[in-house]
Amino acid sequence: MLAELSAVDRPDSTHLVQCYQADETVLVRNAARFLKEGFDRGADVIVIATPGHRTAFIRELKRLGAITPSGSDQGSLTLLDAADTLARIVVAGDPDAAAFDEVVGTMMRNAVRDGSAVYAYGDMVGELWKARRYAAAAKLEHLWNMLRAVIDFDLFCAYPVDMLTEPFEANAVDALLRSHTHLLPSGPNGDLEGALCRAFGEIVGADDMLVKRVREFHKPAWASMPDAEAMIIWLRHAMPDRAPAILELAEQYYRLAS
Repeated sequence: MLAELSAVDRPDSTHLVQCYQADETVLVRNAARFLKEGFDRGADVIVIATPGHRTAFIRELKRLGAITPSGSDQGSLTLLDAADTLARIVVAGDPDAAAFDEVVGTMMRNAVRDGSAVYAYGDMVGELWKARRYAAAAKLEHLWNMLRAVIDFDLFCAYPVDMLTEPFEANAVDALLRSHTHLLPSGPNGDLEGALCRAFGEIVGADDMLVKRVREFHKPAWASMPDAEAMIIWLRHAMPDRAPAILELAEQYYRLAS
């Protein structure tokens, strides 16, 4: 699994989520590494993504040597457009269970029929989130998880959420965290936690109990997540009035360290 999960015992399958920022650097890197793992395992790799993401992933996979520069060895790779696929599974404005099963379920069952592993990446939930259709995104995640309950495959979802600057709608974030097994780091290095602790200390005062309080806030049904992302969620929940200033200062320190 991804290096970010090296300290976590890998379950039979994972449902990863990446909250990515505007430059999408971390998303492209982590998604390509996830897809490369699929290629390395001889898995069928299915990508349901925006045109920009499909292009970026293929470019990175070629750089990583997962596929040849000519793309002649992409036989195990299926590329689908997120908007087109989403349109096929939405009925009356919401993801429909029967349509999802016909379109996505059929594809996944066909992929595992020969006994091979399957790695899937999806932008569809991110497109719903971008449109602020939070309930629809949660329903689509539920449909994915229902499918994962009967078919063993690894899934990587991406959401266009800037953890540091974008205000969270509490119920939507709760649903997002409950739908996945792991939330991946939103930054390209390990300096975000240090930046958050530094900013917290300067604005609130040194608090050696910060990490402990954050971990106690974590709900058992939530995805496993790095301490930095857990800190951000805790701050927005426990200190809504002071969180914006803390996160703004943390972002400044984080950018300086990146």
